[in-house]
Amino acid sequence: MRIRSDGLAARSFDAETVVLDLEKSQYLTLNETGSLLYELLRQERTMDELVDAVVAEYNVDRVIAMRDVEAFVGSLREHGLLTGSDVLA
Repeated sequence: MRIRSDGLAARSFDAETVVLDLEKSQYLTLNETGSLLYELLRQERTMDELVDAVVAEYNVDRVIAMRDVEAFVGSLREHGLLTGSDVLA
């Protein structure tokens, strides 16, 4: 899965990122963890790769990281920002 390549604009401010969906005229504000995941998703990634990155960056339990990544990916999917499969690999 990855962030769709058309109709999005993103700006980072300190540890946050604001993503504007130009097609829907909606925006999302991402915290530090969301910003990390958004940046990673600019290229094709698996759920496992995203979870590994969160565990490595924040030294959190893998189960907690998995839950948080699944919630974040679900939110991106609901907003129509992702393409590809989010099946665990």
